[in-house]
Amino acid sequence: MANRYKKNITTFWKMNKFSEEVREYLESYQITDGECQLVDGIPCFYQDGHYYRMRSEQPLEEAKRMTRGLDPMKDHLIVVFGIGNVALLRKLMQDTTSGTRILVIENNAYIMNYIFAHENLDDIIASSKIVITCAEEKILEHVIYACMGSNWENLVHNLQILSMPYYALYEDFQIDTVKMISKAILYEINSLGNSLPDVMNGLRNNYTSVDGCTFCNSISELKGRFKGVPAIIVSGGPSLDKNVELLKQAEGKAVILSTDAAYRACRRIGVKADAIASIERDEPTYKHFYENQEMDPDMVLIGPSLMWPDIIGTYPGKKVLMKKTQGGADGWWGNFFPSIEWLNMGFSCANVAHAVASEMGCEPIILIGQDFAYTDNKKHSEDAKYHKENVVEEKKQGDKGTLWVEDINGELVRTTEYLNMFRQGMEARILVDQNLVIDATEGGAKIKGTKVMTFADAIAQYCTKEKAYSMSDCLEDKVFDKETARKKYKEIIEAAEEMLRDLQDIKDRIQKHCNVINKYESVDFENLPLDDLVNIVVDMQAGNDIIDFMIKEKRNLITFYQQNLKQTIIYVKKIGNDVTGETVKRNWELQEHLMYLMEVTTIVVTKQYKELIAFMQDKLKQLEGEG
Repeated sequence: MANRYKKNITTFWKMNKFSEEVREYLESYQITDGECQLVDGIPCFYQDGHYYRMRSEQPLEEAKRMTRGLDPMKDHLIVVFGIGNVALLRKLMQDTTSGTRILVIENNAYIMNYIFAHENLDDIIASSKIVITCAEEKILEHVIYACMGSNWENLVHNLQILSMPYYALYEDFQIDTVKMISKAILYEINSLGNSLPDVMNGLRNNYTSVDGCTFCNSISELKGRFKGVPAIIVSGGPSLDKNVELLKQAEGKAVILSTDAAYRACRRIGVKADAIASIERDEPTYKHFYENQEMDPDMVLIGPSLMWPDIIGTYPGKKVLMKKTQGGADGWWGNFFPSIEWLNMGFSCANVAHAVASEMGCEPIILIGQDFAYTDNKKHSEDAKYHKENVVEEKKQGDKGTLWVEDINGELVRTTEYLNMFRQGMEARILVDQNLVIDATEGGAKIKGTKVMTFADAIAQYCTKEKAYSMSDCLEDKVFDKETARKKYKEIIEAAEEMLRDLQDIKDRIQKHCNVINKYESVDFENLPLDDLVNIVVDMQAGNDIIDFMIKEKRNLITFYQQNLKQTIIYVKKIGNDVTGETVKRNWELQEHLMYLMEVTTIVVTKQYKELIAFMQDKLKQLEGEG
């Protein structure tokens, strides 16, 4: 038994990218006498005074019975609750499509240990289809989010839940886990980002801020500089009005990071923030929070390089700019500037501040004004409100179009899809960082992974020592240099011209494939013989080749196409791999629609890159005094 366990756990550690946490979990729960034993030759586990079977007397028949509803021609996302029947896992591994992905979750540590000790799992563990994990909350959530971030969310329409019979004991756990999976899928799809116009605005904001990007500071200059120093993130939620006055007591004893919406509150009470966080790419944010405002020159601006250019261009202090994504248009732009590094900054100003605080090594991170909800039916604190009207219409649970989440007191509070997405982004970051985050908001939605305290108690416990220096002290001074700017403009022009050639390549491929698709405009798919349908599928395979070409070869351009590509892939997976008149027709319709959208996108993006080149050429002329 010991040798089998060691062999399995060694293979698991080598082959499963999530294995280390699971291995440590397993080894901390060694089997003791009475917890697992054979009853009539069937392995059983003991719980609440009874023994329960891990599998039936005929494991293969049980596996056949549990999988009979699976379509053998579709790529599935299969969630298996229970590892007790290894024959089921082996059947799923062998009898499903190569594109199928299987997540095996075991809630009972004794069962998991028993199976690792008594079964040969080498082939299952080594399979690229299968991920095995335990139910330890932080491990499980990490694994689920990582899997969904590995394109498993493409299979959302083909989600199948298989539960071992003994999982009747863990019904609540199953419900909570399925909710977690649904949340992770939604988070992953939402994280694809904005619509094409918004992505275009981001690119435009980036290149019109070229000088700010060239002479900004780097997040690396701040990395680890405040290890063990508390940070306070000041957000503009409605609960900020309850306790913002206490912030003065923490000044100088914590790194204070204000969102742009909360900066007026800091200034009103005379608190000097170390940094102001911004993320929005539109003009109203600049108009409302920055234009004609007094900004402390020692306060550092932190945010993505694609924020509204007037924020970057007029800001009087030092600026730490970051890439919002590692790839795509934002990654392409950021790669021109050594100072602009990627940081997983999430979707909101508070997410940006939290990511920077974590990078600096701050602990604990204390949140105030971070409601992520309409506390007391208010949108913002009085200092942060955009409009005169700050109170939203009162709604009741069950009203159509409203979203309700658990608040810090275990009751329900109303929120929005976007506020909830911001909350999930922060929860995901907390899960990864594993540092102490204190929710001292004193209201709003429950933020998973945080410790709830009053702000007064958090200050008294953690903000006890004067910090040695400010964020601005850690950053070197940056001065505009004409020669550096000239080289940068020329470098960008050359790279943009290469992008235009890539776009023309994409356009040619699309037009060529459109000629193929158009041949079948009037075809009666339903009445074609199988051989003809197969030939059409082979012809349309070129459309999949274009998608693969985009994903693998044109990573710098994928941002502009990814929403349409993702939605098409999800619906193609839903159709399955069976060749019938109905499935081939639906594939043809999806490809026709996708090619049209990609062609329009290519035309729009080409125009934008031409404008980028013209802008840089004009900058060169101005530099030389010619324009």
